[in-house]
Amino acid sequence: MKIAFVGAHGTGKTTLTEIIAAAYGYTLIPEGAREVLAKYQLRGDVRGADKDTILQIQSEITQNFRDNYEKAIESRNVVADRCIVDCYAYGLSRLSEYNLAKSYLAKLHDEVKEKKDHFDIYFLIPPLLPLRADKIRDDNEQYQSHIHHLIKGILYAHHYYVHEIETVSFYDRISEVRGAITKKEHESGHSQSESLSNS
Repeated sequence: MKIAFVGAHGTGKTTLTEIIAAAYGYTLIPEGAREVLAKYQLRGDVRGADKDTILQIQSEITQNFRDNYEKAIESRNVVADRCIVDCYAYGLSRLSEYNLAKSYLAKLHDEVKEKKDHFDIYFLIPPLLPLRADKIRDDNEQYQSHIHHLIKGILYAHHYYVHEIETVSFYDRISEVRGAITKKEHESGHSQSESLSNS
């Protein structure tokens, strides 16, 4: 089973991804955005950066995800912290009116259309947790909500297999993820995640 946790920053994706990977032996695809932002000494909303720098940052984050995906995708069971849809949504939010970013965004749009089957389930995590700022993450709840709705709109517009997380505690979220995976396996007529079903 190949699953991805998607959504805006500060929603608990990374923590949940790491829990699933550690508990059930899934190969982890890390997000790769934090290291890029840290390199440029910028926070998540990239405030103060010019458009050229933002384009460079977005391109590096996207390539990081592509590289991490290619390293891990041959594994039978994979869990990803973000996917190409997240890259596209953040790109749109920051660069949609920047002419030099048109080819970057067009390529991402094509990837979004072509790669929806890279994962069996896309778990969309809404902003239900308190948004806490750190050295990288911004605490602008309005921007967080904007990104969430962008990602959600892209997923449904391109008919991704989406499960929207409804619970808040990580214990409940793990249970919800297990249930969604079991349902997907039954729909597909096969079982790929014995580690989940036997836990």
